[in-house]
Amino acid sequence: MERLLLLTIFAISLVYVTACPPCEKLHCPKSAAECLLGVVPDPCECCPIGRCGLARGELCYNQSLSDPAYKKFGYCAEAHYCSVEPSEDSPGYLDGICVCAENQVACGSDNRTYENICALSEAATETGVSRSLVIQHWGPCEMAPEIVSKPENVAAVLGQPVTLDCEVKGYPTPVVIWEFTGNDGLVKILPSDDPLVSVQVRGGPESQMSTTWVQLVELRPIDAGIYSCVATNEKGTSRAMAHVEIAGIS
Repeated sequence: MERLLLLTIFAISLVYVTACPPCEKLHCPKSAAECLLGVVPDPCECCPIGRCGLARGELCYNQSLSDPAYKKFGYCAEAHYCSVEPSEDSPGYLDGICVCAENQVACGSDNRTYENICALSEAATETGVSRSLVIQHWGPCEMAPEIVSKPENVAAVLGQPVTLDCEVKGYPTPVVIWEFTGNDGLVKILPSDDPLVSVQVRGGPESQMSTTWVQLVELRPIDAGIYSCVATNEKGTSRAMAHVEIAGIS
């Protein structure tokens, strides 16, 4: 009797783990063309051709989640996987969430850089060009320098510190310099050998970006003029300029 009871409990548990909720044909695609991220198997075998693959952030079925109700969500699309994470809606419970299996940046055939292959796939579905938008190569797309944030004109009093900053973006990462054109028309590359003028460059704040700034420790009459932020890589050159003037001098 005890052995029969154990077998019954085991059978019930097995049915619980492997059973599926009632079939909902609403989730079944009529053709593979409806599935912009591709077709994946249906964990409940309700849909004849399978289910549409799920995108990043969507609820999904992970086999480690024993509740068969999770099977109704289906599987993630290719290049994704179903990660088990704490539920945002039900504290203390777990949910399956689709995440990208590849986090390397990719260059699309539209010459745009995507954070990963999943972002490229999603862009393709949003624009309806899933068949023509494909990965061109891994890594960022080459692009000419772009001035993201330009230096601003400054009018300051003599002796006051002045800072001009500039953010640039491009790939390969641009080389950035500052040019100074004085009121006498002469052009020189900064910082030159002037101890009261310094130039700093660092990477960021985003990938393929550089931030640079020129600092005038104490503004002097000879510092008045045009300061140009110049970014160059093998794809081209971009520049932006700002005027520094002595306040109160007309």
